[in-house]
Amino acid sequence: MRVLQSYKHLKLEHSVTVDVIIIHIDVSAGRGREVLNIDTDRLSKQSILHIQADESGLCCAKAILYALAHLENDRKSVNAMRDARRPTLLNRAKTLHRDAGVPLGPCTYKEIEVFEQWLNVQIVVISSESLNQVSYRGKDRSRRINLYLHNDH
Repeated sequence: MRVLQSYKHLKLEHSVTVDVIIIHIDVSAGRGREVLNIDTDRLSKQSILHIQADESGLCCAKAILYALAHLENDRKSVNAMRDARRPTLLNRAKTLHRDAGVPLGPCTYKEIEVFEQWLNVQIVVISSESLNQVSYRGKDRSRRINLYLHNDH
């Protein structure tokens, strides 16, 4: 594959095929660090909360609960859920699944919609696989949380 830079000249003596790829990258606002590589930048970006993967597949429910605790400024719950030595977050995720009527395991957008209705919160999912674009947006509500989907987690 040959790439022509804008500062070079091109002689059109024969037929030419041009492939154009446009990549839209949002301009970030504020003073924070821009996220370019989620695998490394999530470690230094304080606004991205990482949920550890586990064998139970309850990552989505854990992320929703953790985000809600932050949204409501519930420091006690945030600290309890952050402590990896305690099963607080796992137990709350299981309770959320049971109360909302969602079977235990990984979630699709269908299950996320059920959680939205149960918790009365709008959930927006942003996917790294779709160039950080919104892949799911729930019904508008007064409270909103954003989830970042990266590598199906």
